[in-house]
Amino acid sequence: MQKSNQFGMTAEAGELDLSLGLNHSMAVLIDPSAAETMTVSPGETVMLKDLGAADIAGINPVITPRTADTDAIFGIMVKSKKTFKFGPKDIIDVALEGSVMRLTASGAISRGATVYADLDHAGQVQGTESGPGIGICLDKANAAGDLVRVLIRFTPAEVEE
Repeated sequence: MQKSNQFGMTAEAGELDLSLGLNHSMAVLIDPSAAETMTVSPGETVMLKDLGAADIAGINPVITPRTADTDAIFGIMVKSKKTFKFGPKDIIDVALEGSVMRLTASGAISRGATVYADLDHAGQVQGTESGPGIGICLDKANAAGDLVRVLIRFTPAEVEE
């Protein structure tokens, strides 16, 4: 990973592929009630969170990282030029359906395959079915660690209660 004052042309996981256009992102608030040690990394899938009685109308949508394959996907964290990981109360951007994002493969993946979030490796995708698919792999990954472009296509999320 590059440091914040480096401006190389190397593609990195969590970046939107702006060359293909039609990218959609939204500013969201990371769950302010989460433990201070909780972090969200680029490329990690997130879900909406209902704060119950503590929720305030008009604030950015509140998100938290997905922890189970059964959790509905709301978006995928976009890489920030400021820092690599964010925690509770931070505002971040998440990519929404229709965006093309660079993500790290956790193994070999065929071009055109449906990819799934690898919850054991934050920010990575796999070709093995596990939970809801997050999109279509536009590149071929020969091995773990390869960077691939993914057309994000998932079912809209439901709020966790």
